[in-house]
Amino acid sequence: MSGLAEASTGSWNGGCGGAPGVAIVQGGIVTESILFFSGSVVTFDDSAPAATAVLVRDGLIAAVGGDVELREYAAGMGATEVDLRGAALLPGFVDAHHHFLFGALGRRSPDLHQLPAGSGIRDGLGLVEHHVLNTPGTGWVRLFGYSPLDLREHRHPARRELDEICPDRPLLVIALGMHSGALNSAGFDAMGWLPPRSIPAGGRIPLGRNGLPRGTVTDAALYLAEATSRGSQVTSGGDAWLIEARSHAQDLAAAGITRVGDAAVSPEFDVLYQRAVAGGTLPITVHRMPIATQSLMTPRTTGPATGCGPARSPVGAAKLFLDGGEDCAVCLSIRESVHMLGRLVTLSRGGHGLAAIRAAMSGRIARPRGDLKLRHGTLFWERHALESAITTAAEFGLQTAQHALGNAAIDQATRALDAVHHRIDALPGRPRIEHALFCGPTLAARVAGVGAVAVVSPIWFEELGASFRAAASLMPDLPPMPLRTLIDAGVILAGSSDYPSADYRVLPAVQAAVTRTVAGGEQYAPQEAITTEQALRAYTMGSATALAVADTVGSITVGKQADLVILDTNPLGVDPSDIASIQVLVSEHARVDDVGQVPFQRAQGFFRGLSGCSSGVVVGAACGEVA
Repeated sequence: MSGLAEASTGSWNGGCGGAPGVAIVQGGIVTESILFFSGSVVTFDDSAPAATAVLVRDGLIAAVGGDVELREYAAGMGATEVDLRGAALLPGFVDAHHHFLFGALGRRSPDLHQLPAGSGIRDGLGLVEHHVLNTPGTGWVRLFGYSPLDLREHRHPARRELDEICPDRPLLVIALGMHSGALNSAGFDAMGWLPPRSIPAGGRIPLGRNGLPRGTVTDAALYLAEATSRGSQVTSGGDAWLIEARSHAQDLAAAGITRVGDAAVSPEFDVLYQRAVAGGTLPITVHRMPIATQSLMTPRTTGPATGCGPARSPVGAAKLFLDGGEDCAVCLSIRESVHMLGRLVTLSRGGHGLAAIRAAMSGRIARPRGDLKLRHGTLFWERHALESAITTAAEFGLQTAQHALGNAAIDQATRALDAVHHRIDALPGRPRIEHALFCGPTLAARVAGVGAVAVVSPIWFEELGASFRAAASLMPDLPPMPLRTLIDAGVILAGSSDYPSADYRVLPAVQAAVTRTVAGGEQYAPQEAITTEQALRAYTMGSATALAVADTVGSITVGKQADLVILDTNPLGVDPSDIASIQVLVSEHARVDDVGQVPFQRAQGFFRGLSGCSSGVVVGAACGEVA
């Protein structure tokens, strides 16, 4: 037995700091102690990496060890016993970068990502038109999820095409990845861009020969339109968002996810999150990563501090955008540039690889400078301004999360962190680099050197297969998502989904990280694969570190919160290609409200469903943390 710890029932914590544990409901009564035994326990605690039994007392891990010793100890305190019957018990999954508010906002519109293979723009427009006709009012209509690369035409819908199905009100359709999209004429007019007097810095609005927008908007331009449409919907639909937020959180809990970092939260959504917490309708913990109202690219660095706020929805790291998506900032050496140009010639002569060629030409490619390096994409920050923003955030107690896909952006992020390290060393958690998609060994060592966490999304292999194949074809010397390179350099990986840009289920993401298989079965850059244990650690301790809560969650450790998930099979014991088929076993769960009362929530079958492993339990932040 690795240890025993007394736990006290928690109470409302409306300020800064961690949340104490709380009791759990069974059959409408408070159960202070629960013993899970006869299981395969994966702790991610290096001092006690494996066990068969875990004792939970008042919502905290009280002991970890073997069946015999813990059952004897637990019997003395009248603990409820749960026979796992060989099922696996792990720390609850943590998604470090998950656009929770966007996920809830889009639940009442069709998911354009679900278009059948081979669909064209007209197929997507049919779904959009149906939604427009069934959306009352005269305000903005917005939808999400189409992939230009996956459409037959390999492009965004044009402004005139959108006008045909929605002529009278602003319409925004956002592409998968959320770095580009398209507007109809009413949308451009609402933004003052028909025609645009100026193009927003860091964005693009391609124009036709008549000087009017063709329809596409990218990065800064998209984010201004997105914020305007979001503000319109929240003004008229805050109550609807609260309903959908609860449903989305319940879906996440059912997938074993007990905590997420909402990667872009504007002030108006702070208010909605507070309402959700006060009303007891947020069944998982959501860390709010602040941005300003105007745009996802506008920083909000003046507090409150990281970790402040209600324990069910604390403030996270402030979000800073360093580069774009399709237009991410990449810098190639002479050797890498020659390889890429050679691949372009080969692909064009062969009459195939058009997706790769379009990917290469979609962003800005600068001529080589004196260093003869080829640069693609745009950096949104000037060096001194970035250092000033990080410093300002630190003065208000805010950790930062820098969106940096390309190696040029990661380089800028690490240089800024190094320059201001004396200002940020005392902040909660570690600085974050979001996505870190293109990162070679030397740069990975610098990421480790500044103590940053790399927040990665291996599920992209499944969701964005065409994009990865394009990058693989053009830049074999700089493979996307270099997980092995980052780990070998000493970088902590935090797992994320970037939902709704990709599936939030953790086990398919773990499989993708281990197998490096893209959609369609093609294995890509197998040398960058990591182990199952490393991938699972990224979605537990790694993401807890990114959210500055590794001292309270992320591992099954005595004294930590009982954030637990039960799986029908231990992922460490199966073939990597079978990880995604493992089932999360979930039953009803209870929560404690803000005055410490435990409401009854259909919990009669809370533990009985485990018999035969036909259902299971998620406990902890999803069901037993103070709101």
